[in-house]
Amino acid sequence: MVLPPVAHRREDIPLLVDSLIRKFSVQQGKQIEGISEDALGVLMGYGFPGNVRQLQKVIEHDVVLCHGDRIEIECLPVEMAQKTPATNDGAPEVAGGPLPEAEAAAIAQTLREHAGHRGRTAKALGLNQAYFNRLFSGKA
Repeated sequence: MVLPPVAHRREDIPLLVDSLIRKFSVQQGKQIEGISEDALGVLMGYGFPGNVRQLQKVIEHDVVLCHGDRIEIECLPVEMAQKTPATNDGAPEVAGGPLPEAEAAAIAQTLREHAGHRGRTAKALGLNQAYFNRLFSGKA
């Protein structure tokens, strides 16, 4: 039996992440209780060319680097949230795939309200500017 790659089973990612966090927390002697929604969102949008092994390595990396009780977006490897080209319709794309239409529309509207200024847009959306710049491509 051949299992489809993680990229085709995105609904399994939260369960895999929780299981891996528990496993690596025990191995590292840490008490990591979970992952932030932002960090999980990045993982959900990533393509995982290395499949499950890559996900395992990412979570192990995150557990080692995590200083709190949750894995935050700052713990993720930089390549997880690299810029990717915008889709043909100008909607931003997360590393691994386009943003859901409603989120892309909200970001585009907020960018317009702030005259295209990414720093103010990120702040208005409650996002770290560095994360916003890494996660989203040029035009929204």
